[in-house]
Amino acid sequence: MSTKEWRQANKTKINATRRAWYAKNRATEVPRIKMNEPFSWLVAVAIFFVYVVLDSLAAYYTTMVADKKPIAAANAGAFMYFLMAVGIINIVNNFWYTIPVAVGSWVGTYAVVAWQGNHDK
Repeated sequence: MSTKEWRQANKTKINATRRAWYAKNRATEVPRIKMNEPFSWLVAVAIFFVYVVLDSLAAYYTTMVADKKPIAAANAGAFMYFLMAVGIINIVNNFWYTIPVAVGSWVGTYAVVAWQGNHDK
């Protein structure tokens, strides 16, 4: 008996085995977001200020790159990545920390642009 003939003869048995395997191994419920860390207002305020500083540092970084100052730009860039990592690590542990990140980013950008606008006059 060839393989093709054997498969044809045992088709229902093979299909039943596959259905049983899929029923056993499929996810039975929708995965839920698991938060490893409870929300802390102190951490949220710290993240807020970290991202205010991060956005002002981004403006400084852009200025240093435009002025072709490699040491200052490299230092600012490295510190920016460190501050970004702080926010990312906290967001991974609790997604509610995205709110202070977004608000801190908005406030930081607004403050720098408003300060530069007043400073240029």
